[in-house]
Amino acid sequence: MISILLVSTFIVFGRAFGDVKCNRQSQFSFQKEGFSEGVRGQDQTYYLQTTKRILKTNSELETLAVIVEEDSLNYSCQRVINHPDGQHVFSVCLLYGVYPYISAYNCQNNVCKQVGQTQEIQNCGDKFSKLEVVGNTLVVLNAQRDYPFTSNDMGRVMFMNYVLTDDTFYLKFPSYYLDYYYFGLTYIIDIIDFSIHQYEEDGILKAKMFLADRDNGLFWVDCQLKQNLLVPINKGRVELRPLIYMKRNQIFMTSRIISKIGNQFDVLVASNNNDHYIATVIFENEQSTRFYIKTTLNQYLDWPAFNRLDVYKNYFALTYWSPNNISAISIYQLSGNSETSSYSVGPIHTILHTQQDYSVVFFGEDANKQIVLNYRSQINEITQCQIS
Repeated sequence: MISILLVSTFIVFGRAFGDVKCNRQSQFSFQKEGFSEGVRGQDQTYYLQTTKRILKTNSELETLAVIVEEDSLNYSCQRVINHPDGQHVFSVCLLYGVYPYISAYNCQNNVCKQVGQTQEIQNCGDKFSKLEVVGNTLVVLNAQRDYPFTSNDMGRVMFMNYVLTDDTFYLKFPSYYLDYYYFGLTYIIDIIDFSIHQYEEDGILKAKMFLADRDNGLFWVDCQLKQNLLVPINKGRVELRPLIYMKRNQIFMTSRIISKIGNQFDVLVASNNNDHYIATVIFENEQSTRFYIKTTLNQYLDWPAFNRLDVYKNYFALTYWSPNNISAISIYQLSGNSETSSYSVGPIHTILHTQQDYSVVFFGEDANKQIVLNYRSQINEITQCQIS
């Protein structure tokens, strides 16, 4: 179904209502399967994860290939991760909601086949919620970021190397744990999110990581790629709390690197029940020397935010929940020139719909290079909203 929305829309059956300012909107149904995650692929494609399958689609959500996950009878599949080579994709599933398992697939010419055997993510237990691929290292969040209001006791990030060939896939034991031991602290920290920016400097492949600690703000880690394996080499902390008025029971939830200009990084830091912030962190001689709050993204009403968001170019999508079972996806847009960003920014659009177990939001571009936001509008449905 495609409809032109001029000012606002009301869609019956509880799908969406209120201030939905889309230039074009369409729905895609997954039949009876629950929609778990979506990511951008290459060449204007998406990978859409249901509890049982992965669908590769084009930018218009037309199916190009289907991966039926053979082990899904015992699993609930939750995450799909696009490999940087554009040919492989990983899927993370949970066995009866306890142990995370990962499978690798090779997708060429829209034909997808599993590589090797499904592998258990070691030393992760039942707390898994995010994974990224850097070289031959899987960066794993060992925490429950979808439900951040209960402490993970000691959320951490693990580096886990893997081997992937044409017919082989297996994991090695974790090589590094980014936790309070690593940062040399005497108190527990609870890492609840991370983001990575890869770059080359003086012929060396590097990566900067920012980690969001539930109670204390931001930590950072410098890494190098050595023999295509990610190795941490430096670390530090950004003292955000003195700069921010924190409400009672407020926690930090998210870190997203927005841009790198020379030795300056802009990082989006989201909290659960106050405004969200873009912090500028400046490094000299491999140490953070200065940081400040450059922009505030105003909270939607007084609704608490959840830890599901996406950042694409100069667009941001954050999800809020109301006490009466309604969710709001607020879309923010910043100036393309970071030097002219306003100090306080409100959402340009807000999409209201009935609450699900959690939100799924991810940006992309349609065939005409227009920015679209894809979001889970029902448990087994995704809606695409053209916003530019």
